[in-house]
Amino acid sequence: MLFEFRGQKLCKLAGWLVLAYIAYGTLSPIKQRPVLTGIQFEHFAAFALLGTTFALGYSRRIGLALAIVLGSALVGLEAL
Repeated sequence: MLFEFRGQKLCKLAGWLVLAYIAYGTLSPIKQRPVLTGIQFEHFAAFALLGTTFALGYSRRIGLALAIVLGSALVGLEAL
């Protein structure tokens, strides 16, 4: 393992909460979607935060973290 991180449980929880927020923002009607700034920046920032929290939370399983992030972005949410 590259490093030891004590807040892994918190990062796991944060990662799943960020994923739930992204799913809400993606699947909700257009009028109810949260908007902070330009849409491209929001998507980039949301998935960057998602990837970071999962990478820190699942530091021993980077493949799992990558599969969750890419699977939710490319397959899961787009299919819904």
